[in-house]
Amino acid sequence: MNERDRAIIKSIKEKVIDLIITDIRMPEMNGYQLTKKMKEERPMVGIIIMTAYTSIYTEGDIRKIGADDYISKPFELINIIEKIERVLFQMKSLKPMK
Repeated sequence: MNERDRAIIKSIKEKVIDLIITDIRMPEMNGYQLTKKMKEERPMVGIIIMTAYTSIYTEGDIRKIGADDYISKPFELINIIEKIERVLFQMKSLKPMK
């Protein structure tokens, strides 16, 4: 992991967030690496991975690393909104009551 990747992880860890939407392919750290690291550090953060490479990355592969959902590109806005709502509801249901 390079300095930029560490800075991204640090920034995410310091903020209060409920959901990360990431691409599977990025210049340095990829979506798999980000998802794995975030689920280790903050398991209650929902993660949706986007990919244009559905023939390479299967839903099973993506879920195996801890992503809560994925969406194939290109996608319609309504589809990503539905996935966001579903993952946020799912993550809220898993959080302990105060």
